[in-house]
Amino acid sequence: MKIAIDLDDVLCSFIAEFLKWYNPQHQTDWQFEDVVDYHWPNFMHITVEQAIQDVHDFFLTDKFANLPVMPGAKEFIEKLAQEHELYIVTARQYIAEATTYTWLEQNFPSVFRGVLFANHYSMDGSPALTKGELCRQVGCELIIDDDGRHLDSLTKHGIKAVIIDKPWNQGHKLPVGATRVYNWDEALQAVEQLSTVLIAN
Repeated sequence: MKIAIDLDDVLCSFIAEFLKWYNPQHQTDWQFEDVVDYHWPNFMHITVEQAIQDVHDFFLTDKFANLPVMPGAKEFIEKLAQEHELYIVTARQYIAEATTYTWLEQNFPSVFRGVLFANHYSMDGSPALTKGELCRQVGCELIIDDDGRHLDSLTKHGIKAVIIDKPWNQGHKLPVGATRVYNWDEALQAVEQLSTVLIAN
C-alpha cells in the first residue's frame, strides 16, 4: 500500500525547535504545551503575515536544517517500509525543498519514493495544494499526520488518516476514516488495521 508520511512533528521535532529559536527573537516564553492551535496567530496574538515571516526566517537557520529526529521514528519507518511504499507529504513551502531533501538523505536515506510539498503559506504567493490532492496525485490511500486541519481535504479525496496526538490536534473531532494514536506501536497497529480494510475493499 502507498502511505503518505508527514514530516514536521511526525518524523522531526519542529515546534519545540522553532520555539527555542522564536522565543529569544521576540522576548516570549512559549512552551510546546502552549501550542494548542497550529494556526499560531490564534493564540500568539500576531498577524498571519508575521507568522509566515517567522517561519520563513526559521527555514533559513542551521537549527531548521538540523532538526532532531523524533524518538522512535526511524524504527517505525523501517517497519513500515518493509511492507509499504512510502511518500513524504508535507505542508512545507518550496523554499525549504533543498534543506528538506538534505535532511531526509541524512536521516532516512533511500526510504521514500517521493517528496511532495503542499507549499502552504508561501511568501511569494505561489500556488498551494491540499494534502488530499497530493495524496491523490501519487495514489496514497493513507497518511500519518499530526495536523487535524488537513482532515477535510483528506476525507474529500477518500484518504484515511492516522493522527499522532499533539496539543494542537486534541480539539479536533476526527471524522470516520481517521484514527488518533498516542505512540508508534499504536500507529503501526492502526496502519495494519486500515490496510486490511483498504485491501478488502
